[in-house]
Amino acid sequence: MCTATSELFIGLTTFNHQYLSLSITGLSALPRKFTLVIYNCNPNQPLRRRYIRRLGYRGRLHIINGTSPTGVFDARVAIVRHLEKSKISPKWFMFINDTDVLQSADVPTVSDTTCAVLQSRAVIRGGLLDVLRILQNPNDYTIDGDNVVVSRPNLSMSGTLIRFNVLCDWVSAISNILPQLSSAISSFVDTTNTITDTVMWSGFQIFLRQTGNKTSPIYMDTVNMVSVGLDGCPCSATALERLVVITDALIAGIAVAPCGQ
Repeated sequence: MCTATSELFIGLTTFNHQYLSLSITGLSALPRKFTLVIYNCNPNQPLRRRYIRRLGYRGRLHIINGTSPTGVFDARVAIVRHLEKSKISPKWFMFINDTDVLQSADVPTVSDTTCAVLQSRAVIRGGLLDVLRILQNPNDYTIDGDNVVVSRPNLSMSGTLIRFNVLCDWVSAISNILPQLSSAISSFVDTTNTITDTVMWSGFQIFLRQTGNKTSPIYMDTVNMVSVGLDGCPCSATALERLVVITDALIAGIAVAPCGQ
């Protein structure tokens, strides 16, 4: 059973449960204690605790089984609302995808004016041998600039440490426009985690500027996550930029309310 005093919660979203062999392998290898919250986006395949235990994770765990097909954006919002409803308020929060292998859950000592900590991410572009290696050892990969590259910084919601109270305020602020945001994102055929992560991070920054929030993100040049490029990115860079402009405009126009109101 998790407690309200836990410093770090990690929110994982999944639809294809086979991919959990990647993400749970990484989480199971981490020495730092945290609470894992999994949102299952596939209502036709309920996710059970014993399945996660068989994959090696023994830490504190919440599982939310969605009752209808859910996109990653809506699932992440649902995780935050679940914690709020349960009166659980960690200091820090991080989202990851089921194809992400987290290498570090360390929370650095930062100023109170820091609302998020961006880090770097290694991306495996589908090389089978590299994927098999990190299944055995999440640190066993070589950055070659071709099959394995580094995104520095990782401008994405996934893998970024965020203060939970600021994240809570953001979720509260976008509640009234959530259907429009979800519709804009789902307008892309085969929407990927890459698209959702880019849109969410950009919208979060717009929220910080729009509300005059006195906190800001910082960047630490450390690789804290390996992402396996199984979903790719079917849209062009121009199309993705256009989507970001649309969603940023929606968020920029919201009437911001304090969290919980």
